[in-house]
Amino acid sequence: MMFWKTGCNCFQIIEFSLTRTLSKTISVLDPKGPQKEKEKFYHALLSGMLVGNGTWGILSNRESGDGFADLIVETDNPDSGIIIELKSVGSLSELDRACERAMSQIHDRRYDQYLRNEGRNDIWAYGIAFFKKRCKVVAEKLNDARLLAVASERMAHFNPSSLISEEEMNRRLGITEDELADF
Repeated sequence: MMFWKTGCNCFQIIEFSLTRTLSKTISVLDPKGPQKEKEKFYHALLSGMLVGNGTWGILSNRESGDGFADLIVETDNPDSGIIIELKSVGSLSELDRACERAMSQIHDRRYDQYLRNEGRNDIWAYGIAFFKKRCKVVAEKLNDARLLAVASERMAHFNPSSLISEEEMNRRLGITEDELADF
């Protein structure tokens, strides 16, 4: 499961790998009981899989923001982290909607706050829905709203007339027209 570490939007690879793992390791009878109990089964299974990444901190049901995230992962990169919200559904057709609910929950309850308070701002959120031996994964890189507000404020005061021309930039850098022609 090392691909979680890449920091890219690799949700299709994760979905494929999880589905393959489910089909090879569990019985459809393993996740028993009401949906919440089934969700606990998948939660434990995924927690165990993530522990295999060695140096990562896997935090289960950690209080963050205005609730408790299913899984928060402190990767070995001190700037990055992962939030995972899980759902279990009663039919295959519910997987997409359950992933949307998981992502909304991450946003609405501000599950990124724990990682941000730890100084981690490169955060990926994953909504994962399970049905028997199948799963659906969605992912999103979370932007810090405070950083976006600062960038927005700076853009409000941006003056395009203060920009230098491309020719002036080239002159300052010492790039000639002949060198540009080679590109």
